[in-house]
This record gives sequence, C-alpha cells and structure tokens, in this order.
Amino acid sequence: MPFVNVDLDDSSPFVLLRIWFNIPRLYPGANMEVYVSPSGVGWHVKTDYEVDAFNYIVSQALLWADPVRTQYALRKLYLNPGEQHLDLMFDEKEGKSETAVPFTQILSKYAPEVTQITINIKEGKYELADQNIKDLAKKISPELDRYHKSSYVGCIGISKQDADAKDKLETILLDIAHKDISFKYRWYPSFYPDYEWILALYGSDKDQLWKRLTWLKNKTLLKDLNTPLWVKQRITT
Repeated sequence: MPFVNVDLDDSSPFVLLRIWFNIPRLYPGANMEVYVSPSGVGWHVKTDYEVDAFNYIVSQALLWADPVRTQYALRKLYLNPGEQHLDLMFDEKEGKSETAVPFTQILSKYAPEVTQITINIKEGKYELADQNIKDLAKKISPELDRYHKSSYVGCIGISKQDADAKDKLETILLDIAHKDISFKYRWYPSFYPDYEWILALYGSDKDQLWKRLTWLKNKTLLKDLNTPLWVKQRITT
C-alpha cells in the first residue's frame, strides 16, 4: 500500500507548514520528514503512514498536493482498479537527488508558536491556526531559503475576446505535462482588466521557462493572438 506523501512544487513555507500540522490531525501517529525535491525548488513531505489506493488519492486532495499529479493518479486507479503504485514522487530526477531538511529541528526553536497552533487545531479554531501558521512561516522562511533554489514563473495573458483559447490550449498543455513531468502549469483568473486568464508555467530555470513560453506562442494557436509573455522570480509566502 502507498504511504501518505506529498510532493509540493510550491516552495512556500506557509503551504509546507499547513501540511506539516494537518498530517497528524488526519493521520494520527504518522512520522514525518521533509526534503527538498531534486529540482531544488519544491518540497517532499514523507510519512510512514500507509493507506489503500483510494485513500492515498483522498490524502492528496486533503493535503494540497499538485492537482494535475493527483488527476493522473486518479486516472491510473480508474484504468487499473488494482493499481497500488500511485505515488508519482521521485527521490531522484535528472541525476539530482532530494535533500533532507532538519524541519523538526528548525521548528524546535519556535516551541511556543508550534504549541499554540496545535492547540488551535485541536479546538477547531482553524482560521486562527491558519493565521498563526502564516506568522510562523515568515519567521522560518530565511532558514528554509538556504535549502532551495530560486523559483520562477512564466506567464501568458489571454484576453477576454480570446477566452475560448483556454480550452483549446488546455489539451496541448495536458499532453505536454503527461510526457514531461517537469512541465508545471496552472490557470488563474486575471486581475488585469485587459485579460481574462493568466497561464502560469513554473520552474527553477528562467531561460527554460522563456523557451517554453515562446514555443507555446509560436507553435500553437497563440501565434495568431495578442498575448504578452513575461518571466519573473517567485517570492515565497
């Protein structure tokens, strides 16, 4: 049976802490360890808690795992009901290995904050616990920054009049993601008045992101649309 593990593409200490505090609530007795993923950007949260295949997928939904990765795990289970190897986390990729992070040791420096968060979760004060976690994330962020590489996001703006291009482009994006697990993307409703959607690609290599953006721009239906492209460094929160 698979273990309850979470592969985070996001380097956010807030999301990492959320998972760290919610695993004991959902899976009492689970032992936890944190690693930097082989890419040097995301996190691997590993436990020794075993579940069946269906509840593994449930665990991914409950613990904010990557939705595309969870979608593929669900597809595998649907196509093969006896499938047990649903964990798509790689300890090693492209010759690089994950790196252990002394997360328990880091948190030991903030014992009062950890205790208060635990109390608030047990008492069902989830909004207060979330705020406490945000505050703690700011405190431990400088220490965690030493363990991961810089992360970038590449964006393409889709205008209101071209909003139907989103569904057509999604088919292409899913096909790429299926063939290349390093291809990470998400759609966001745009806060810019001239655009309906923002397509965001994620990675640790700024030049590679730009190449992927320009390939999408020049080789897909986007070539006929007025779509701005940009890459910027992500700031973890």
